Amino acid sequence: MISLGLDSGSSMTKAVLLEDMKIIDTKMIPTSISPRKSLEALYREIKKQHKEIDVIVTTGYGRNLLDQADFKITEITCHAAGAFFMNPDCDTIIDIGGQDSKVITIDDLGCVESICQ
Repeated sequence: MISLGLDSGSSMTKAVLLEDMKIIDTKMIPTSISPRKSLEALYREIKKQHKEIDVIVTTGYGRNLLDQADFKITEITCHAAGAFFMNPDCDTIIDIGGQDSKVITIDDLGCVESICQ
């Protein structure tokens, strides 16, 4: 299965493409004055190179801006899932974003325990 994750942040828009839980491509562009345009541009760029995408997930401030998204998930949930995927022993995530910062703690299963902003 090929999955595309798009993070529409306040300063950067990022993409990661997974095939069967293995990262096969990543891209990042600055978020323009129009987050929708940045998200759509990055989506089109990925689609040009990878025609077959089974599921699309968006996150971040602009997660609701891409009509093609199958799932729209909060960045907190995505941070926890991503950290747990990369390192199951991780228990704390520090997110220094373009507009705010957060400290997120997760449990042994990768679920969010607490958030401090």
